[in-house]
Amino acid sequence: FHFGGWTFALGKSSILVDSYEYNIPDYLTHMSLATEFWMNVQPYQWGGAAYYTTPSGKSMFGASARTSPYGERPFASGLFQYGLSASWSGCDWYNGLWSYNVFDTGEGTESAFNMGTKFILGDNWELVWDSTKEFAGSGYMGSNMLYANYRPADNWYFMLRGGFDRAKFFGENFDRWFTGALA
Repeated sequence: FHFGGWTFALGKSSILVDSYEYNIPDYLTHMSLATEFWMNVQPYQWGGAAYYTTPSGKSMFGASARTSPYGERPFASGLFQYGLSASWSGCDWYNGLWSYNVFDTGEGTESAFNMGTKFILGDNWELVWDSTKEFAGSGYMGSNMLYANYRPADNWYFMLRGGFDRAKFFGENFDRWFTGALA
């Protein structure tokens, strides 16, 4: 439903995770080149959202309440997710995405801050940095990913990707570096 600069949505759609990693089609995302957050947080959930787009069309703000990805059965589990997001594409060389989410887990809550930063370098190149910080009761997970996209034509797409995941849960540390290329 659209009204002026407002959009309201009900149904199953993506939670407000603002990072460019979530905007890449699934068929271009390979497990060895994905962050732990992407691999472990199912974004498509039932619920509702409201978005406001500024008259210039360069900024958007959103709020959502959806079922939590930690619930086994939507609504019956009683677990929900609440999120806020903002995006800006106000110039030819930079776009930004930001979001903050709180997830019910059944044992408490987790919160996550996501940030996507895209630098547009001419007609064919993009340089992207995604960062995720997730905080749990006694743990922490952080992901940083840097990638370069090159599109010589509409149906050709090349990507170089590298990143680092760090997690600490219940006293155990987990670190992972990953690099690769996609075509």
